[in-house]
This record gives sequence, structure tokens and C-alpha cells, in this order.
Amino acid sequence: MKILEMTAVSRTYVLRNGEKVEAVKPADVKIGKGEIVALVGESGSGKSTLAKLALALEKPDEGAVMLCGENIGNMTRSEFRRKRLAIQPVFQDPTAAFNPRRSIGSVLEEAIGCRIEATADPEATAVDILNKVGLSPGASYLKRFPHELSGGQRQRLGIARALAAMPKLIVADEPLSGADVSIRGQILNLLLELRDELGLALLFITHDISIAEAFADRVIVMYRGTVVEEGPASDVLSRPSHPYTKLLQAAIPSVELSDRDLSRFVVEKPDIANCCFHHRCASATAGCLEAKPSLRKISEGRRSRCLNA
Repeated sequence: MKILEMTAVSRTYVLRNGEKVEAVKPADVKIGKGEIVALVGESGSGKSTLAKLALALEKPDEGAVMLCGENIGNMTRSEFRRKRLAIQPVFQDPTAAFNPRRSIGSVLEEAIGCRIEATADPEATAVDILNKVGLSPGASYLKRFPHELSGGQRQRLGIARALAAMPKLIVADEPLSGADVSIRGQILNLLLELRDELGLALLFITHDISIAEAFADRVIVMYRGTVVEEGPASDVLSRPSHPYTKLLQAAIPSVELSDRDLSRFVVEKPDIANCCFHHRCASATAGCLEAKPSLRKISEGRRSRCLNA
């Protein structure tokens, strides 16, 4: 049984002028115990919207979200409140994610109190969680406030709050975007340790494909709300089949800038009635303008939305 299984979920927003924006077109996501799945794409690709659907912060227009084998759309409010403890978020901005008037101890103890199985000593549990995420000695942090911590410490605190509910899956939305290189490495290592120790699954959202290559078990690549490629991280990122995945790899900073072909980065308004990427693709053919490719299997465990893959 998968911890999270999203089937053909989609989400469309209507702007004030009546224009419709398809933030997520029908997409499938499956995550098993202890699995790290990286959701990769540039800004506006639909990554964060898909994360909100996974967290039930928004409802899909179509499709179903299964959490631990149960459809959350069919749950009563009380059933949903219990079930959603299995999936917890870590937000991009740890500063904005906390009430500045509440101490670290009160924040964690409130989350611990939401557990299905009551904890005899919430304070001791909070100390243990703080130690686990590298904020030690944990007891020294209980009476402090989030704004007193450094950026890296606040991100660790965000992970601690997620752990307080004893989740099976953590959804981390760009948790490294504001961190320097050393802090990024520390947070990634911490998440790997928690996966190994607790069997946590992780949906890791990032625009940095190099992080996904080093960190994830599987990769899902999104472009303009569409999943264009997915599969094992080692295969997708060493032998990308979709032109957009190749473009993301080409965008990784390199000291050999003179060897890069920047002409491929020209952006025009696309005709999304056909292939959603043909306007930026150096390998586009006449068929790309006439057909809308499906996400088809290209090898074991891999799918790509490209006619030429």
C-alpha cells in the first residue's frame, strides 16, 4: 500500500478577468514508505499546487487523493483530521511558518498533543525531537522563540514540528531556497537520516535538478502544469529523454559558460493545444505541432511525454 497515491488530479484557477489557468493538468503521483520523490520544475510549473493537493490544502477539480489507502475526499471532518496527521508540511519560509508570540516548546507540544496516541510527557518528547533534528541540547530551546534562531536552525525547527505529529510522509516545498551551500547540505543529510531512522517518505519540491539527482529515489519533472517525465532519479538525470529535462540540466551553473548554447533559453508564448514544450524544443518536428503526446512508458519504471523519446 502506498502512503500517498494521487490519481489524475487537476487544478484550474479562474482569474478576475475570467481567464482560466490550468495550474495542474491530470497528474499521477505515488509514494511508498521510505521513498524520496523529487518534484522538479521551474517557477510556474505547478509543483507547489500539486503539493497543496497532496496536503489537502486545496481540493482537486478532478481525480482522487488516497492517503494510506483511503480516499480523503470521502472522509468525514473528524476522520480527515486524524488521517492527515500522516502527512505533514515543511514550508519554504520557516520564519513565516511560526507564530512569533509562541515559544518553541509550546509550538511542539501543541503538535505532539494532536497525536492519535497520547504522549505521557509532551515536554520530554519535544526535547527528544529537538535533539533528533540537531537542535541540542533540546531543553535549552524550549523557552526560546523562532526569531531567536538562525535561518538553518529555523528550518530544522520546521522539520521538528512536522515530526511532532508522527507523520509517515513529509512534503517539503523548496526548503533550501533561502539557505547557503553549507546549510543545504546539513538539511539534506538530516532528511536522509530521518528517512533511514524512521522510515519517513518525502515529497521534495525543488527547482534545482542537481539536488534531485543527489538526493531522490525517483524524480517527477513538471512543465506548465504537466508531468513531462518521471522515473528513477539515476536513470532520468543521467539519460534524460524529454527535452525539458535536458534543458534543466543545461541550466545547472557551470564554469564552462562559453561552451553552452544559450539560444535554447528563448521563451515564447506556447500553443499548449499540442505539445506543451514545442516552442522551446530544439528537437521539435512537424508532428509535435499536430499531436498532443501522452505520458508513455519508455523503459521499466520510466515514462516520458515526448513523441521523439
